[in-house]
Amino acid sequence: MTRRLLIRLATAAMGAVALMVAGCRNDAVETRQTSGFEDFIPAYNRHIAKWLDDQQKATSKEITRVEGELTSAQGEAADRLRGHLEGLRKEAEKWRFRIALGDYLKTGTPSGIPADL
Repeated sequence: MTRRLLIRLATAAMGAVALMVAGCRNDAVETRQTSGFEDFIPAYNRHIAKWLDDQQKATSKEITRVEGELTSAQGEAADRLRGHLEGLRKEAEKWRFRIALGDYLKTGTPSGIPADL
């Protein structure tokens, strides 16, 4: 009985040693750590430009739809459509203005910051 116990303990110990040896490999790979912000800026600016373009197209499409409905509307319905159309035209101007500003995120230098800011 003692012999069986010693054999089992020896087998368990060899198994544990085998696991430790196999699990202690040094597979570390060095990688360059950066914030990635330099790559993020142009990608995000492209995303925003596409989103703005989509918003502008959707607003233009809605203006066309409302103008079509307005041709046959009368009374309160026409007044409501005119108000909606006015809001859409302001929204379209907002999209044009924002697109004209250019990139959403920009980098600069400290000398580009106004002194009185």
